[in-house]
Amino acid sequence: MNRVFRYAARVAIVLVAIATMSGCFKSKTTDTLLVLKVLVEEKSGDDKILAEDVQIYGYELENDDWYIASYDDALNGIITDSLATQKLTVPDLRGEKFEKEGLTQYYTAIPLTSSPTMVVVVCPSAKMFAYSFRTLDVINMTETYITLLLHKWKSAYYTEGADTKGGMWYIFPPEEEEDNTNTGSDTTNNAGSQTKI
Repeated sequence: MNRVFRYAARVAIVLVAIATMSGCFKSKTTDTLLVLKVLVEEKSGDDKILAEDVQIYGYELENDDWYIASYDDALNGIITDSLATQKLTVPDLRGEKFEKEGLTQYYTAIPLTSSPTMVVVVCPSAKMFAYSFRTLDVINMTETYITLLLHKWKSAYYTEGADTKGGMWYIFPPEEEEDNTNTGSDTTNNAGSQTKI
């Protein structure tokens, strides 16, 4: 009986050692799937509305000396280097709608495998865009969830998030439209007029 007990104990120790060592050989990666939920606040204090027309793309870069010059550039996937000498026009990555059991709201996801990656979010319904330089330094986090809040009522660009580990977002409100009012003429253009019933 004592001999059987010792044999069982040895087998158990060997099995525990094998199980422990197998954890040492797991592959380690910093790749992640960035999963974004974008909310828009029309006026200060308004309800936050879920944006479902979001476009997300990314550029895998060597540094963070890049920016977006305008909403039109953001919409067309164009980024500019900080010296304004070079433009990139074909993103390396494109986001797609993300669906997973248990998620009930609209999410968009983009895979991140390089650091830094400039991630750009464009919301056509709000005419806003945002970008962030994401760094990959967390090991084995397969999905990273972020909620990005776009304050449409702000009059100048602003930042959200922490300035560490790629957490800062640069967010740009709608650009002011030029005033095309013709003040020197009484002629009116009724092409866009509406009649109330």
